[in-house]
Amino acid sequence: MRSRVRGPLTRENPKTGEMDLCEWLGLGEAGRTLGAVRARLQRRVVREAFPEGVRVAAWLVLAGAEEADADGYRRLLGQGPASSAAKIARDAPRTFRGATDFGARVEPGAITRVLNAAMHDLGAHYVQGMNALCGVLIYVGGELLGFALFRRLCR
Repeated sequence: MRSRVRGPLTRENPKTGEMDLCEWLGLGEAGRTLGAVRARLQRRVVREAFPEGVRVAAWLVLAGAEEADADGYRRLLGQGPASSAAKIARDAPRTFRGATDFGARVEPGAITRVLNAAMHDLGAHYVQGMNALCGVLIYVGGELLGFALFRRLCR
């Protein structure tokens, strides 16, 4: 059975102006399989930059994190602070401290929540610098998609 592309990859979001990734890639309904989308993305990424409206969807497909599991994320958050919570609490507020547009788009607790959930999920310990990577992903995709991308990149 061929996996079909669903979720944020195939819907236009009028609030954010995000485009349909499959449409941008020139794939019709029949071509919306995960393999076709990934192959087309890999060819296009070499030739051109992604428009902002499809960037997050493209990152999700290329990272192999096509779907973000909101229920799973909530379960991980319910486990409370990770063993590295003290380090995370020190570093998270310093993430891009001088960038005013970052602070306007990323809620202060989002980095802390994503990192704690990811450490539970991965069975890992936080190391300095994870906050910066996590912050960029949240800035571009929001908290849930940022978590999905961060988790996938760390695996």
